[in-house]
Amino acid sequence: FSCLASLNNITIRTGCFCNPGACQRHLELTVKDLKKQYDAGHICGDSNDLIEGIPTGAVRVSVGYMTTKSSIKHLLSMIENCFIDKKERISANGNEIVYVNNIKSKLIRICIFPIKSCGVFKVSNHWPISCKGFKYDREWMIVNRNGVALTQKTSSKMCLIRPIIDEELQMLILQCEEYESIAIPLDVKKSTDHRIQTTSLCQSKVCGDRIQGYDCGDKVANWLSETLDIPDLRLFRKNDEDKRLFRKHSQKALANQAQFLLINLTSVQWLADKVKACNETNEYDLDNFIDRFRGNLIIETPEPFDEKSWTHLKIGQTRFKV
Repeated sequence: FSCLASLNNITIRTGCFCNPGACQRHLELTVKDLKKQYDAGHICGDSNDLIEGIPTGAVRVSVGYMTTKSSIKHLLSMIENCFIDKKERISANGNEIVYVNNIKSKLIRICIFPIKSCGVFKVSNHWPISCKGFKYDREWMIVNRNGVALTQKTSSKMCLIRPIIDEELQMLILQCEEYESIAIPLDVKKSTDHRIQTTSLCQSKVCGDRIQGYDCGDKVANWLSETLDIPDLRLFRKNDEDKRLFRKHSQKALANQAQFLLINLTSVQWLADKVKACNETNEYDLDNFIDRFRGNLIIETPEPFDEKSWTHLKIGQTRFKV
């Protein structure tokens, strides 16, 4: 709900509002329900509205003296367009319609996000994978002076930082408009380059997990602090020897949900059309919509939401479990 509201420029709060006891009481959740939600990967601040059909929290819309009638109408319009099923009137047609579908699902592009919550790096060719996901995907993160990971919720300018992986030079290049680019070695542990001033082992926290990694040095830290206008930032590289498990099974890097995130272009097109109708505007950028979902595998299917019924996906010789 919060993602769709954000797409419609509506600011709300969702979840338990830092009061899990009241949330459990009013939603009539048992201790078993809470444990089941936690085992399914639900934590405070995520985007899981429902797990097995059971709500994980509530939606709070704040109304004050500056709220206008048009703002309320805008919210109701978003709910009506995005969440209410409408029965379409279908006129009778005596002609027999034969449906032939020769269009197959296809992979459009591969995207990786080297630095958690920063911009996308779109792969122009093939890309290696491992049990943790795509190589270099979400292996770096920006942390504040307290060792807490920055996200776009608290620092929206992070999306302007564009990481580039140059495997030939073995460098991670960071670009941002109005700032000079900066490059750091991909292998921070083996580097003797003067740009890496420290490689001290430190700790941070991602989605409830304690993780270990390496500090990437003062130079890139100062660049990030200047670019994001936040003091004392550090760039943190996950330690390959640190085994972070997802739901007690598969390994993953610094991603919140899973090793690979799949986005269906056809489904996003459907959503974009709904948002366009709600906002009564004809202007939207489909690529921008897709980038907001931060998927690794961008596919296209004949119909929207075809992917909801999938249990497995095969791309080339690689088989994925959905």
